[in-house]
Amino acid sequence: TKVTSEWTKQPTTFFDTLERIYQVEGIPGLYTGLLANIFEGILFRTIRRDVTPLLQFYVRRISNVQLRIIVHQLMNILIGSLTLPYANVKRRLMVQAGEPDKKYNDTFDCLGKMIKEEGYTAPWSGFWLYFAIEAIRQSPSTILLLIKSSKSNPRKSNQETEHIH
Repeated sequence: TKVTSEWTKQPTTFFDTLERIYQVEGIPGLYTGLLANIFEGILFRTIRRDVTPLLQFYVRRISNVQLRIIVHQLMNILIGSLTLPYANVKRRLMVQAGEPDKKYNDTFDCLGKMIKEEGYTAPWSGFWLYFAIEAIRQSPSTILLLIKSSKSNPRKSNQETEHIH
């Protein structure tokens, strides 16, 4: 009964959580979701390194500075959304950490069960929420880029501003 009562109470601190995971799963339990995290990092960095320069080549050809910055922001959000399936897998694996009964064994098992049980769009669940959060999160940097670009070429910026009004 002592073990049963231990599992019914929720851990209250970070160290309680680590202790519970260690007791149930041992050392490997502390690395749940590591593979998904590695894949997410590799995919995101590869896309940023290889695809972004190609897209920026076309973005630079847009003459309107405001439109260029908006397109650049959308491009960053869409590149980030390609890693959303791994973020969803990580989240599901983390939620079940420390629980005695597990639905998912590892990263690939989780991804496979998501697709099998919920359909091919399940890995991208939460896309619109992600899109909204990223748009808000990137807005300050986008505004700073707009201010910087308008100060670097004030004559062109004034012409664009007059054309808008």
